[in-house]
Amino acid sequence: MTSSTDTSDRLWLVIGGPNPGIHRKSPQIACGRGSPPLPITIECLSSDEAHSLLRTLQPIVQSLPPQPSYEQILTAFDRSPAVKALFTQARNQHHFYVVVVGSPAAILHSRLGALASRGSFSHPKSMHTRSFWKALAYMIVKGIDDLMPLMPVDASDAEEDGANHSAKQHVCGSIATGILESTVS
Repeated sequence: MTSSTDTSDRLWLVIGGPNPGIHRKSPQIACGRGSPPLPITIECLSSDEAHSLLRTLQPIVQSLPPQPSYEQILTAFDRSPAVKALFTQARNQHHFYVVVVGSPAAILHSRLGALASRGSFSHPKSMHTRSFWKALAYMIVKGIDDLMPLMPVDASDAEEDGANHSAKQHVCGSIATGILESTVS
């Protein structure tokens, strides 16, 4: 039996960078404000999920110029209905934990995995959302709220964070950062 922090049965998708593709081990990528927006690592729960994400995201990244800016990447993904449709069928069942300063720096599926990824970093940076598009955007801008595009407020994110968001648009980087701050009991 594996625990929720055991990732031996998980696959890791890398989008962009020198080694894109599906990997059995979590790749080490640069993290934090000074790191480039690509590559992006995504934890996948199945081979089907990994291949679906690879087929959707990698062609978009390949269409961009070498070393694209975060704006170019966000614009390309934002224009793709396929990107916005990822994980929308069973939306209430999905949680995404984005760790931009941690090891691995990745979009993860579990809170425990995100806490483990944050590890002993003195200034870890992460957030939780139920929207894959928001998770992807947060990863691209490395958690810098001022660089986040405006997105519709997601009621499930606001409820999780205990916030009352009445605005139609909100910079999503600050929506649910507090959910990872509490300790696991």
